[in-house]
Amino acid sequence: MFDSGWQQSTTGLGERSSAATGYLTTEVRARPNLHILVETRVTRILQTSGTHKLALRTVEFTTGSCKQIIHNILSYT
Repeated sequence: MFDSGWQQSTTGLGERSSAATGYLTTEVRARPNLHILVETRVTRILQTSGTHKLALRTVEFTTGSCKQIIHNILSYT
């Protein structure tokens, strides 16, 4: 039996590309204000209170069974 279908893939220079290789270049990973967390899941992004503009500066995330909250993750609005 023969089956055909459409498969989506992203390649560059003959190699498969992912979000990590596409967006996290060597220059980006070298930034001092960037921390890459692996095996981590964001559970909520919270709005900053007391502002008239929409400001999202707090992230709640889990790593395994531990829940953590980071405040003021962005330096701009």
